[in-house]
Amino acid sequence: MIVNCHGEDYSIEPLIFSTANLKMFWDRARKFPILFGNELSDDFTKFLNLFLGMTEEGSVFPKGLFWRIDKADYPMVGAFYMTDIEMPVQATVHFSFFDGRVRKRLPLARKMLKYAFNELGINKVNAQMPVYVRPSSINFIKALGFVEEGKTRKTSFYNGEYYDTYLFGILQDEVL
Repeated sequence: MIVNCHGEDYSIEPLIFSTANLKMFWDRARKFPILFGNELSDDFTKFLNLFLGMTEEGSVFPKGLFWRIDKADYPMVGAFYMTDIEMPVQATVHFSFFDGRVRKRLPLARKMLKYAFNELGINKVNAQMPVYVRPSSINFIKALGFVEEGKTRKTSFYNGEYYDTYLFGILQDEVL
């Protein structure tokens, strides 16, 4: 899928968990101490455990649905990841843009939300953000139409301390 945001084209496709893709994702992600609400501490195994699980028989499986976001001049500029999927009731979404820019990417994020609602049939999408995130991240979620639904106490761990986490949600009929 190609999405144009303010004159820039982005391609969005499912992330194939190949060695090359995981290495590129790790190289992009390790610049951020926190990713998808988890402290990575420059630990590749911890990073892999966020996204991959293993059956008792030794088969590897993804722990959610994952899309890579590419630009022609910047492969894997971002990621869209859905976890805690309870079809058709709800799922939790994680957005990440590895160049640190969220401004002007609202159309891209809206397109991904519409995909979740239209193609997957999910009724509600949730987002969680630790209280220490940059205000631009909170503003981005709110600009997408997410509504703050509350806060959980001491559910995020970073730099040796526990922090509260904001809870946001958006319903299918609020997007479509």
